[in-house]
Amino acid sequence: MRAEDLARRLHGVSRSGDDWSGCCPAHDDARPSLSFRDGDGALLVRCHAGCAVADIATALDVPVSDLLSTKRGRGGDIGHRPSRIVATYDYVDERGTLLYQAVRLGPKGNAG
Repeated sequence: MRAEDLARRLHGVSRSGDDWSGCCPAHDDARPSLSFRDGDGALLVRCHAGCAVADIATALDVPVSDLLSTKRGRGGDIGHRPSRIVATYDYVDERGTLLYQAVRLGPKGNAG
């Protein structure tokens, strides 16, 4: 999925250059707290209220892998077969508030 595709699924969307923002679908958002942009082969998504990417994907009714696409818009495949998430790592502050989440994709050596 590309940032433009995600923008079509959200409310309160705005764009500034390559950066987008919109209301997070994983919680009751009074004002846009979700930021997203196209990264190098993946959609980079962050809810500033602390929602995990998996919760955002669930709220959108899409697999998490759709938010971690290995496609680049019109350029097509970037040389990797679709991967699956094999582990997630939550990074929290000293109060336990989720700051961001990293995922590990597998299997390794997945080049096309």
